[in-house]
Amino acid sequence: MTTPDLAFDHVVIACRDLPAGIDFIQHHLGVAIPRGGQHHFMGTHNAVMAVGEGIYLEVIAIDPDLPAPSRPRWFGLDDAAVQSRLNQSPFCIHYVLSTPDLGATLASLPDDLRQQFGAVNAASRGDLSWSITIPDNGMPAEGGCLPALIEWQGTPPQYNMARPGPELAGVHLQHPDPGRMLKTLEQIGGGKLVAEGLITATATTSPSDAPSLQFAFTHQGKSILIS
Repeated sequence: MTTPDLAFDHVVIACRDLPAGIDFIQHHLGVAIPRGGQHHFMGTHNAVMAVGEGIYLEVIAIDPDLPAPSRPRWFGLDDAAVQSRLNQSPFCIHYVLSTPDLGATLASLPDDLRQQFGAVNAASRGDLSWSITIPDNGMPAEGGCLPALIEWQGTPPQYNMARPGPELAGVHLQHPDPGRMLKTLEQIGGGKLVAEGLITATATTSPSDAPSLQFAFTHQGKSILIS
């Protein structure tokens, strides 16, 4: 079975609360990121803006006005260690690649890799709807280095988002086994993104270090790295 080519969809920055995340983007990128809306099924809300053609930046937090879901929230937002880190600062927690056929993408993968992505969940925010992979424990696989996979119903929303100026230059994975991660990205249909340099990877300082992400942006002639 042929694996569909993946496209870059969005990057995710988690925060303790949404105002803190909006301030974080203002400080680092120098722009006001507009509020998005609520995810009732996950008990979260976000702010979003386009950061390239077909690519957007999402800042996400637990919404105190929504009831907690019956399962762990996405992006590890219910994890104690994640929340402890968020008490210090927002940080880059995950990235999402889109596929025209999520079922076909997952069906083409070996069982062990498919299980890392987790179940396919129907999701919505306002009049938007999509399908996305979420591990049962809510934690991004491989410390966020393995992307979530998304299939939009209809036109992806980033084409109608504010685009105040910052552009995503790339996502950098820091992982104990970067070669394996890049091969995995090629296996799932992301080979073109790796070849173009939009996704890169290097080894962590020590093999025992946890994986992490860095997002690179350009804005007003400056290169800006957020981790």
